[in-house]
Amino acid sequence: MVNPQFSTRLATPTDFPVVESMLFEAFFWNPTYERPAFEAFREHPEFGADRAIAQ
Repeated sequence: MVNPQFSTRLATPTDFPVVESMLFEAFFWNPTYERPAFEAFREHPEFGADRAIAQ
């Protein structure tokens, strides 16, 4: 069995687009629910609050 080595680091502002995209995918993982456009999702106040914290 392979024993992979991992390292971690603190997030930076440049990580935000990846985290934002992953959050969107996590919210809409179930294909039986309607999936909004990513830009429309970003306009929701609940999601915008997360962006304000990250910046």
